[in-house]
Amino acid sequence: MKRAQVMSHAQRAQRLGSFLLEIGLLYTLIFFILHQPGYPNIATYLAAALIPILAFYAHRLEGAFRIPFFVWAIGLGSIFREGLMPVLSSPSTLTWITTFLGILIIFGGGLDLSFAHVRRLIFPILSISIIGALVTAFLFSASLSGIATLLHLPLSIGTIGLLGAMLCSTDPASILPTFQMLKLKNPDTKTIAIAESAANDVLATIMTVVFAGFVLNNTNAPASLGALYANLLSVHVLLDFLKEIIIGGLIGYASFSLLHIWKTQGHVSRASFPFLIGIAVASFSLSTLWGGSGYLATFVAGLLFELGTEFRAVEEFFINLVDGFIKPAVFVLLGGLILPSFLGIAGLGIIMSIIFMFLVRPIAVLTSLGWFVGHQNFGIRDLLFLDAVRETGVIPAVLLLAYIPSLPDGEMAFSIGVWVILSTLIVLPLLTSWWAKKLQLVRAT
Repeated sequence: MKRAQVMSHAQRAQRLGSFLLEIGLLYTLIFFILHQPGYPNIATYLAAALIPILAFYAHRLEGAFRIPFFVWAIGLGSIFREGLMPVLSSPSTLTWITTFLGILIIFGGGLDLSFAHVRRLIFPILSISIIGALVTAFLFSASLSGIATLLHLPLSIGTIGLLGAMLCSTDPASILPTFQMLKLKNPDTKTIAIAESAANDVLATIMTVVFAGFVLNNTNAPASLGALYANLLSVHVLLDFLKEIIIGGLIGYASFSLLHIWKTQGHVSRASFPFLIGIAVASFSLSTLWGGSGYLATFVAGLLFELGTEFRAVEEFFINLVDGFIKPAVFVLLGGLILPSFLGIAGLGIIMSIIFMFLVRPIAVLTSLGWFVGHQNFGIRDLLFLDAVRETGVIPAVLLLAYIPSLPDGEMAFSIGVWVILSTLIVLPLLTSWWAKKLQLVRAT
C-alpha cells in the first residue's frame, strides 16, 4: 500500500515535470513568434490556435492534480496573455466569441436535462432558479456595496449591481463531477441542483442585459442599489422582461418543433451535429431580433428536445465539445484579461468569496426552498446540503468577458468576479462530498 502511494507521488511529479517542460517550450516558441516581423499577419490565427491547446493542458492538469480545469485554464490564459491579445484587445471580437460560446453552452445544458424530471420538480426548481438567484444577486451586491462604502472603493452602484447579476448563476460542469461520485439517498436533490444550474443561467443573462442597459446607456445612473432594483421592478422593465420570456419561449418551442421534425422525418446522420449548432444559433438570433431572450430560446429548444439512443453518438460529441473545449476556452480568455491588480485585491476578493459561499448561498437556499421541506421527500438535510452546492462558473465568466471590460471601474469589478469564481470552483467541490456524508445523505455502497 505504501509502495503504491510512493509510485502515485512519483507519477504526479513526472507529470508535473513533463508539463512544465512542454509549457516552457510552448512559451518560448510563442515569444519567438511574437517578435517576428510578419507576426501581425498571423496574430489572430496564433491566438485561435492557443485557445484549444491551453484547454487541452487545463484538462490534463485536472486529471493529474484534482483541481478543476477551470482553475488551470484561468492560470494558463494569464500566462499566455500576450499571445491571446489579438482576440482580447478587440471588444467586438471578444463579445462575438463569448456570445457564440454561451449559446452552445446553454443549449448543451438544456440537452443534459430530462424534461420529464424537470416537470415533476418544476416548482422547487423554478423557486431556487428565480427567487434564489434574485436573492443571491441582491445580497452579494448589497454586501459589496457596504464594503465599498466602508473602504471608499471606486465602484459605482451600477457596476456593483451588474456584478451581482452576473454571479447569481451556478455551473453544471463543475457540479456534475461531484454528483457522479456521490450516491444520494434522495435523487431529487441532485435533480434540483443540476436543473438550477442550467435554468438560472438564463435569468442571470437577462438580469445582466437589463442592468447593463441602465449602467451603459442611462445618463441618470442609479444612486443606490435599491434604486437600481426599483428600476428592475418598474412596469416598463417588467413588460420588457415578460416580452423577452414569451418571445424566447415561443422561439424555443418552434426550434424544438423543427428539431423534432428533423429527427422523425428527414435526418442526415453526417449533418446532425452542424444542424444542432445551426438551430441553437438561429434560435438565439431570431429571438434577439424580435425582442425576446435569445438565451432562453436556446435553452428551451435544448430542454424540450431529446436526441434518443439513435443519436447517442451525436449527443456525446456535442457534450464533449462543450465540456472539453468550449468551457475551458471561456476560462482561458478570462485568464488572459487578468491584470497585475488582481493580486492586489486578493484580500477583498477572498472576503467577498467567503460572504458569497457561506452567507449569501445559505440565505438564498432557505428563502427559496424552505417552504418545500416535508414535500416530495425533500427534508431539512437536503436543504442544508444544497447550501454547499454553489459553484459559479462558465456563464458568469462569459458575462464578465462581455460587459465588465467596457466599464470605467471594470478592472476592480472584474478581479472581484474572478476571485469569486475561482474560490467556488476550488473550495466547494472539496466541501460538498464531506458535507453530504456529514448529513448522512449518501447511500451505503
